[in-house]
Amino acid sequence: MESKKQTILIVEDSKSQRAIIRQAFFEENCELIFCADGKRAQGIYLSHRPDLVMLDVELPGQSGFDLCRWIKQQTAEEFVPVMMLTVRDEVEDKVYGLESGADEYLTKPFAFAELNARVKALLRIRNLTKELKQTQISLKLAEQQLFRVQLAAGAAHELGQPLTVIQIHSGLLKNYANSEKIQTVAQTIEQNCRIMKQTLEKLLRLREFKSEKYIGVDSITKIESD
Repeated sequence: MESKKQTILIVEDSKSQRAIIRQAFFEENCELIFCADGKRAQGIYLSHRPDLVMLDVELPGQSGFDLCRWIKQQTAEEFVPVMMLTVRDEVEDKVYGLESGADEYLTKPFAFAELNARVKALLRIRNLTKELKQTQISLKLAEQQLFRVQLAAGAAHELGQPLTVIQIHSGLLKNYANSEKIQTVAQTIEQNCRIMKQTLEKLLRLREFKSEKYIGVDSITKIESD
C-alpha cells in the first residue's frame, strides 16, 4: 500500500467474506469500512469519501452494478476506483460490470496476493490522477500569471514614450520658469517621472521570465522599490 493511510469501502453482505477480506488486508496500511447493504453504502460513501470501493454484485437494497454506476456519477470530477468482487464469473457478468463503470473485476475465491496487487495498482492510479490534476491546476495558474505579466509589460512599453515626453517638458519648464514656485513644481514632476520610469523598467524586465518559473509562486507581479 501507499505510505499514506487510505480508505477502502467494502460492500459485502456475507459475514464470512468480510472476515476473509479483513484478513487479506491485515498487514496493509489502510482503513477498511464495511457495509452489508447497497443502499446504505451510498450514505457511507458520501460521508467517508473512500479512496477505493470494493463491491459484491448480489447485495440487499441495491445491486453492485447499480451501486457502481451511482458511485461513478458522484465521482465525475475525480477518479475513485471501483472493484467488483463476486462469484459471478461468466464473461457476460464481467463485461456488464466493466460497462457499469467498474475499474477491476475479480472473482471469488481469490488469492490474497492477487487481491492486494490489484488494489495497490488501482490506488496508484488514483494517486497519480490526483497529482496530474494538481499539476494541471498549477499550470493553469501559471498561464494566468504569465498573461498578467505580459499585460503589465505591454502597458509599461506603451507608457514609456509619453512618460519620456513629460520628463523632457518638465525639465524645460524648470529651466525656463520665471518663478521659484514653478521651478519647484517642475522639479517634483521630474522626480516622479524618474520613479515611474524605474517602475516601468522593472515591468519590462518581467518579459524575460518563462512560465515554468511561476508554478507554485504566490505572486510574480510584485515590484519591490529600491
